[in-house]
Parts: sequence; structure tokens; C-alpha cells
Amino acid sequence: MLLKEFLLPLEMTQRDLARAICVPYQRVNEIVRGRRGISPSTALRLSKFFGVSPGFWTNLQLRWDLYHAQLSEAEQLEAIRPHEPLKAVNAAYLSEGEAGYWREKALNKGL
Repeated sequence: MLLKEFLLPLEMTQRDLARAICVPYQRVNEIVRGRRGISPSTALRLSKFFGVSPGFWTNLQLRWDLYHAQLSEAEQLEAIRPHEPLKAVNAAYLSEGEAGYWREKALNKGL
């Protein structure tokens, strides 16, 4: 996302971004290649530079981490059966949009 949604439209290189946010080029390159996550420190720097909230970056990272955890642990998660009385309580804590998002993910990925 960093490359496609931010760097390419701005015609900015990874090196340009690294210099601008005062981090090593390798950090930006590893984030772009999906080999490194966005730390809180990097989120603060990206936030200041691009003018979006730090939460934008940390939420992207969290969603990415959850998605991959869900894929890698799908078999184990499938074996877990919810405690019946908690089903309704847990459903109350998810917004309709969040529930729909995860339901759609599960249907599309066979989770």
C-alpha cells in the first residue's frame, strides 16, 4: 500500500521517503516488500510526513497481522468451538461493518 497508494502517485522513491522521515532506506524497502511491519515509531514518522493519523498506519499493520494470523492458524481456529453463552455477547461487541468484513473474508478465503 505504501508504494502503490503513496509513493507512486507522488513520484517519490523509497530513498526519498527514507531521507524525508529520517530512517534507513532498508526500513522503507522492507516495509514495501512486506518483510517488515510498521512500528509505532515509523507510524509516527509516516503520519507526520503524509498528513494522516498514526492510527491509520498502525491499523493497517494490525489488520495485516490479523489476516495472516487467521490464514496461518485457520486449521487450529476451526477446531475451537465457542462457548455458547458468549456467542451473543461477542456479537454485540462487533459493529455490523466489522462483522460483515470478517464474514466476507471468511467466505472468500474459505476460513
